[in-house]
Amino acid sequence: MSDRISRRGLARAAAAAAVGAALPIPATAAPQEPKEPDGHVEAEYRKIVEKLETALSAEAQKLTRAAIAGNLAASKERWKTNLPENSEPCFTFSPSPRERTA
Repeated sequence: MSDRISRRGLARAAAAAAVGAALPIPATAAPQEPKEPDGHVEAEYRKIVEKLETALSAEAQKLTRAAIAGNLAASKERWKTNLPENSEPCFTFSPSPRERTA
């Protein structure tokens, strides 16, 4: 491939960049509640409600269930990630002595 670019090629690239920059960016969708209540979601929701001292409003219940469903879906996707053999973690834990304060 040639290392040089023609004036027409440069004009095409500039026009494509301008059109791409002018396109609207789609808004991110709000988390949706699953159509059918999932047993795992309800079990996690019950655990959360048991730890709370006050009752949740209807909107808070809906948002909590949606957040639990989203967390479960994200964790399922993470399990699909294949790591290469003998891969190392991206962090190293090194213990250090506790500093004494007087």
